[in-house]
Amino acid sequence: KLQFLYFIGKTRMRVLLWSLLVLGVQGWPSEAPFWPKYPTRKLQVLDGQWEFGFAENVDIASVDPSMALTPNTTTVPSVFDNAMPGIPGRRGTAFYRTTINAFASGSRGMISFAACGFYCKVWVDGVLLGDHRSGGYSMFWFDLPQGTPGTPKELFVLSDNRFNVSTATVYTGGDFWHFAGISRSVVVHEIPSTPTSLMRVDVTPTDLSGTIKMKFVATRFSAVSSKPCFTLDWGGKVDSVCVAFNGTEGTTTVDMPCKPTGTCKLWSFDSPYLHMLNITIGADTISTRFGIRIISTKTVQVNDPPVTEVTRITINGEVVKLKGYNRHTMYPDTGLAVTLDEHKQDMQLIKEIGANMVRGAHYPQDQRWLDLCDENGIGMWVECLGPGVSASDIQSKDFMGQQLKQAREMVEASFNNPSVLMWGFFNEGPTTDQTSCVDGYKVMADSIRARDPSRLVTWADDHTSSSLCLPYADVVSFNNYPAWYGSGGPETCAPYWDGKAKWVAQNFDKPFMISETGAGGIYEWPNNASTVKWGQGYQSAVVSADVTFALNSDLVSSLTLWQFMDIKANVQDTIKCGQCDYLPGVTPPTCGYITDACNRPGGENHKGAVDFWRRKKQVFSVVQKLYTSHTDEI
Repeated sequence: KLQFLYFIGKTRMRVLLWSLLVLGVQGWPSEAPFWPKYPTRKLQVLDGQWEFGFAENVDIASVDPSMALTPNTTTVPSVFDNAMPGIPGRRGTAFYRTTINAFASGSRGMISFAACGFYCKVWVDGVLLGDHRSGGYSMFWFDLPQGTPGTPKELFVLSDNRFNVSTATVYTGGDFWHFAGISRSVVVHEIPSTPTSLMRVDVTPTDLSGTIKMKFVATRFSAVSSKPCFTLDWGGKVDSVCVAFNGTEGTTTVDMPCKPTGTCKLWSFDSPYLHMLNITIGADTISTRFGIRIISTKTVQVNDPPVTEVTRITINGEVVKLKGYNRHTMYPDTGLAVTLDEHKQDMQLIKEIGANMVRGAHYPQDQRWLDLCDENGIGMWVECLGPGVSASDIQSKDFMGQQLKQAREMVEASFNNPSVLMWGFFNEGPTTDQTSCVDGYKVMADSIRARDPSRLVTWADDHTSSSLCLPYADVVSFNNYPAWYGSGGPETCAPYWDGKAKWVAQNFDKPFMISETGAGGIYEWPNNASTVKWGQGYQSAVVSADVTFALNSDLVSSLTLWQFMDIKANVQDTIKCGQCDYLPGVTPPTCGYITDACNRPGGENHKGAVDFWRRKKQVFSVVQKLYTSHTDEI
């Protein structure tokens, strides 16, 4: 049934007037909620109330913004398909409408979407700016049409969450609920009238004495007489330099040593110092933060027969043990559109448990979360959306094109976050297929390294020692769940992981990481015997065995447990398992009856250290004790 409604004639005119009078006059926030900052631009952060409509079975190719119905209001950022675990969210097409306040004469505009998915299409004043198909988690930009000075602009956005190879190209699966909508901030940039304006600046530390390489990318590039000027705050010592363009298409690089030489503070887990950089060209300025830290690898001697040496990850030249969790961006009340306070609550728990590393599963991360990681000394693995990729996906030119585009967007958005230590892609993909290794894994790894050679590249491989793609990784990362999906109990964990660690050490000069492992534990089952699966006792026993081995083995560089919190399951398991029987009137929601007859009881993945509502399970204190008592000695 086609459920697409239209306004026509005078009715539509009244709606437009209401939009301008009500939505357009509200004062949009004027500072982006994440870095970088733009002190010379007038920003409109379109976080607030928008007009909203929803329909099923829409032919999105034929949608006309002037005819689409948006009779309701919604908050942006938000998702339009949120529902309790075990309950499917609605599926179809959402319509968003608001107004952009008038620009000054002569200025031009750009608009950025920090995240909009699955598929998004954007119009301003009825003019199609473009669409976005490379995943609902990466930031994308459009130039705004010039328009009439002093006149507000109408912004119309279509968001569709139907699984479709044409519009949801990179949505290949995953054991989690894919939320949809305008889930992160929309920012309008009014850019001063100038022959050249700035798009971004990338900062790469090149040595521990503080020398950095700065690369800036300009739009509307021209050989202007005004040279780009950099101002850096070296911890109280301000340094400035102006340079000539030496690149093409508005790109240039500058090397700048710390002054006084060798005195610059480094970024580390224990002391996450952040430096400030301003770059100005003409009337346009970008301010960004960065940290001086070098992530690398080195060979160390060990005594773990038959292994005598192993490659380990280093930060600032020191061997480190990365220990932490996989974390989805997901909350019961907000879905993917997690608030800053909710991010801060998770950060507090991550630090409390003693972690120094988080794998951002399974998509590009919210820049606000990465800013918090920068400030709190938490390392990040950030990856593209693409769990469950198949060999046929990789052979699709459209799929690979969108994946490469997503990787570019991911790297460009988070380049200056020192917390980002690794880039990843293709969680649990077809790594036993040699053609996929060359046409997919190598192509993705090479593309990322070409944009950012300063970080490590990896992926989570569930084929472990059968994988054929590992030569193209900087870090060998394995997913497996001994004592959960396999036979045997917690006593099987250490022998299993020891065998994998030794295999990697004997076959590759690369660090070894346990990227996923763990066990399920239902919050409402705290007192079950430890031998019973889904009880918190059994979860604690399995996870304790995994963590104890990983921390004590010199062959393991990193462990990220699956997972930080319980999450809503994917569509298939949500429908198959349904929700538990919640106790009436109890907050947070608590199951009075839940069955483990389904692999996702109550429509959730229960492998978290905390439940979906962030209530701690027994395993939280178990891991906390192990993580906080561990030192990085080798």
